[in-house]
Amino acid sequence: MAHMKKLKQSICPAIILLAMGLDGQSQAAVIPFTNDVAFQSALGSFVIHNFDSFALNEGPDGGGSFQTLDQQIPGIDFDNARVNLGAFGGTFHSSPNVVLNADFVSPIMVTFATPQFAVGLYNSSLVDAERFEIFDASNNLLGSIDLPDQVVNFGGFISDTGIARAMVTPIAPTNGSIYIDDLTLGTPTAAVPEPAVAWLFGSGLLLLFGRFGSGYKPA
Repeated sequence: MAHMKKLKQSICPAIILLAMGLDGQSQAAVIPFTNDVAFQSALGSFVIHNFDSFALNEGPDGGGSFQTLDQQIPGIDFDNARVNLGAFGGTFHSSPNVVLNADFVSPIMVTFATPQFAVGLYNSSLVDAERFEIFDASNNLLGSIDLPDQVVNFGGFISDTGIARAMVTPIAPTNGSIYIDDLTLGTPTAAVPEPAVAWLFGSGLLLLFGRFGSGYKPA
């Protein structure tokens, strides 16, 4: 029992100092997600823009028939974006359409007329990795996730600071063209924890501290 007391005594100030340090580094509390089920479960309501109702009346070109994506969805402004069939260089999360970067090189930019508090999307490029970033109204970076290649995968954020803009950038490995699908916007069911608390939950340290602090006895 003596060694458990020493461990508890060493953990307590370390956790407090770590929490104080992390809290001083950022004023925004942001929770990243790489699991779509967990993300949607944390939302009280959400809407998914799957781009599948778009008529692809432009082209064809090297990427097939497409439709330039700009402001067709109320409240959302896309830059360097086009809607394509998800069968050219990648796939889709929901059939048949996806969004590509229009120049096959630069990031896709998404600007919200009203700041959002939960934003998620899928990387369906298969051969391209992507960096998904969110920004506040002052263009401060709130969060960043790297989404891998080879498989359709999800990235999302819940933030206590309004998300004014999102950016999806091709990163290695990539041929420059990137696919995204099913842009999800929602309202969280609860307040976002403070940054240090969210980190402690994610790392398991808060749970560990709680077990020691409540008189936990190992078998």
